[in-house]
Amino acid sequence: MHHELTLRAKLIIMISVMASLFLVALDQTIISTALGTIVEEFNAFASLSLIVTAYLLTTTVTVPIAGKLSDLYGRRSLLLTGVAVFAVGSLFSAMAGDITTLVLARAFQGIGGGIITANAFTIVGDLFSARERGKWQGMIGAVFGFSSLIGPLLGGYLTDGNTILGFTTDWRWTFGINVPIAIVAFIVIALYCPSLKHAKKP
Repeated sequence: MHHELTLRAKLIIMISVMASLFLVALDQTIISTALGTIVEEFNAFASLSLIVTAYLLTTTVTVPIAGKLSDLYGRRSLLLTGVAVFAVGSLFSAMAGDITTLVLARAFQGIGGGIITANAFTIVGDLFSARERGKWQGMIGAVFGFSSLIGPLLGGYLTDGNTILGFTTDWRWTFGINVPIAIVAFIVIALYCPSLKHAKKP
């Protein structure tokens, strides 16, 4: 346990963790507004559900595996891996030229999402005593609430083809927006998050 860390150190760690979790939470709400445009562009209406299902399936499978691996090899290493995988999956999704590539990229992105989700909640238990955990878990829950509010609005804005810094947005921006957020989260986690592992042997 790392209850002995200073409050400042814990705050920095939690901010980085919540930034990475925000990626996962925002992804689901922001993508929902772009799905119609995506399948229309690719003329793949039958594949609409696959864009969502591919992500959810790999996330569900990854969560328990990532949780055990983080016990063995450290939360920091797994969390960094999760953020990197999620960012790469987001980038490939934004660059997809056909529906098959997009579904595969979403599946890869889901692996990163599962790793992030598994570690975000367990880190609270590592850093804080039992009486403090409720407050911090509530803050993590607020990340999902915040993303559910801004996700559809931001997704709709980007998909509708508005201009940002001279660039015209489209549905690909709903994936691409994850990349800069992931880079910031990765840097903060790399700099400030301790290893946080428990099991002595595999």
